[in-house]
Amino acid sequence: MKIQLSGLLNDSSYLKGLPKDYYQTKNNENIFPFIANLASLEIFQMIALVTGAGEVDNSGVLQV
Repeated sequence: MKIQLSGLLNDSSYLKGLPKDYYQTKNNENIFPFIANLASLEIFQMIALVTGAGEVDNSGVLQV
């Protein structure tokens, strides 16, 4: 947070200080499950919009 507030993230010179093999050691980050989850949620939302399955208006009489 401190780096962001000081504006250092807008200046890309901090990347020059990283070791050359930094990105090779970070190859174990697998984001495929997160992308697949997001894609499935978007497909479900599209199906709900097209079919009207996500409509909440037809829930019957509200009882208080």
